[in-house]
Amino acid sequence: MGEEFENIIFDHSFDPVSPSRLIELYAESKVTLGINHYVDPGLTDLFNLTYSKARDFEAPISGACYLTQHTKELDQLFPKEGVLMTYRSVDDMCEKA
Repeated sequence: MGEEFENIIFDHSFDPVSPSRLIELYAESKVTLGINHYVDPGLTDLFNLTYSKARDFEAPISGACYLTQHTKELDQLFPKEGVLMTYRSVDDMCEKA
């Protein structure tokens, strides 16, 4: 993806956040933003390539206001409204945030 991206990814000069501090950060944040898509180099419609991940559970359980990209699985995993918010486009994300 380019030299600048690789320099960020492979820069190990930062300290990882401990699990207990991560929970605190979720709870202290105004909004925790989730991005649930992956990039397939052969496709241009990124918002159709989505998946659910552990953060989809960690953030709401920690008390965060969690705004994440919509996936089919989230409707089944969180049938009760208000546990998390989802977006389907960049404009939708900006409006809800």
